[in-house]
Amino acid sequence: MRIFILLLMFSGCSHWFMENDSRLQLVNESSYSVRNLRLVGDNNQDELWIPVEILAGEQSEVYSKIWSGSFKWKIDVKDSLCGSSWCSYDLGEKTILRGSTLWSLKSSDSSYVLETK
Repeated sequence: MRIFILLLMFSGCSHWFMENDSRLQLVNESSYSVRNLRLVGDNNQDELWIPVEILAGEQSEVYSKIWSGSFKWKIDVKDSLCGSSWCSYDLGEKTILRGSTLWSLKSSDSSYVLETK
């Protein structure tokens, strides 16, 4: 019986030390709608992470991927410089680790930055 309880406890708590994925959520603290948060891979191809539009002041759902490490990031923004179309902005390099991460997107002087919350 003790072995069964031990196995039950192990299976229920194993996620604490065996994280296999990275979960990311984005808060849009800019004044504009954003969409398609993506990382730039080693082969310079974009890999879409958050595929939806996030309105100003809103927050995305949580999206899960198996990637972790330091990557360059990009996002599409519909701001005053682009008019009614979407412009792509580089967000620089940011590290994402296994587990849950909450980022906020902030804007200043037609540039955008990701900050960890």
